[in-house]
Amino acid sequence: MGLASCKPERDAERQNRQIESQIRMENQANKRKVKMLLLGISDSGKSTIVKQMRFFKNSRLVDKQNTYCRVNYLDGFNETEVVNAIFVIRNNIIDAFKNISNIILHSDINSVIKLFAHESGKIEMMQEVDELKIINTVRDYTCIKEFFERFSCHPAVPDHIHYFFPNLDRIAVANYIPTPEDIIHMRQTTLGVHEISFDYTKHTIRLIDVGGQKTERRKWIHFFEGVTAVMFTCSLASFNQTTEEEPKSFVEGNGLRKQSIPAVLWESSLNKVQNRIMVRSSGKARVEKPGMINRLDEAVELFRSIRENHFLRTSTFMLFLNKVDLLAKKLSIIRFSEYFPDYKKWINGDNSVASVAEFIESMFREGLEPDQKIYAHLIQATVTTNVEFTFALCCDVIFERNLEGTTLE
Repeated sequence: MGLASCKPERDAERQNRQIESQIRMENQANKRKVKMLLLGISDSGKSTIVKQMRFFKNSRLVDKQNTYCRVNYLDGFNETEVVNAIFVIRNNIIDAFKNISNIILHSDINSVIKLFAHESGKIEMMQEVDELKIINTVRDYTCIKEFFERFSCHPAVPDHIHYFFPNLDRIAVANYIPTPEDIIHMRQTTLGVHEISFDYTKHTIRLIDVGGQKTERRKWIHFFEGVTAVMFTCSLASFNQTTEEEPKSFVEGNGLRKQSIPAVLWESSLNKVQNRIMVRSSGKARVEKPGMINRLDEAVELFRSIRENHFLRTSTFMLFLNKVDLLAKKLSIIRFSEYFPDYKKWINGDNSVASVAEFIESMFREGLEPDQKIYAHLIQATVTTNVEFTFALCCDVIFERNLEGTTLE
């Protein structure tokens, strides 16, 4: 009788052990799944990072030599995408010349300048030979060359034209094939949601990129659940740019920007807490043009609203302060304090890249709760090695927090 009763008990114990083992395996598998959300306002560099990740996805490690070996960059993009890039890049160039032509139109009545300023759509619809001819014609105009020499940091000029303009000899030809750098620098508005998945070390990463335009942001909430990390991208070079998308929470009825003087727990971009209080003085409220808002202000306010979302309370926040190269270029001819008067009372009020970047980082840290952390990094998203290095640092932090059980999906 005793032997007969022991067998069902042993079977039950074995089943329990199997179930517990399966649960442990599933928990370990879940820890290896990482959902990353890439957010930011438009033209901050999110899509550039995604393109770098597609390149990264197609890289491989050579174990025997212990060296990092890349496959052909364009292996990350199919033939259709490469052909499409030709038209996107040419449209980028035409749009940039359109903006420049509108700026100099009052001092130049040339018919081609007028065509770019008022009817650039006609140029995009031309046959290739005519389109290339008109691009090569306008780029040789003295007024265009002088504009790039004197007003290269004009806020209405798109960032990417500073890369494409010196390369027009190679790009504005009939048999043009984009290089890896061309595809990285091209600007294409992200509409909808784009996701790429790839394995990194022992983890599976889902990187989700959504459009940064205000009309696209309503879609973001659908992807907030189960997010391991939020990578928020901001353009450092946007401090002298404005947008027509004016969030009501930014302004008073008279158009003046609200200011506050909160105490800020400072954490350096090396992710070490320095136990000191940083206070940003209110200064005078800046008056923007009617219906306009500073793009850096917009990014800060958007970041604040995201980090306060209850779905993301346990998510790791990575702040990518992008376009550090363009910031350096602008600061060589523009004083940051002309756009942000508060900066005059900053700890080190010089016009250096390091000081201005620290100030901008402090703007994103205002109002942080004691238990909130932000890991900030200065990056140049157009440089592949820089993105790879920063991404590796971010993953080290994210995976470590996963192991601690704080961000299980």
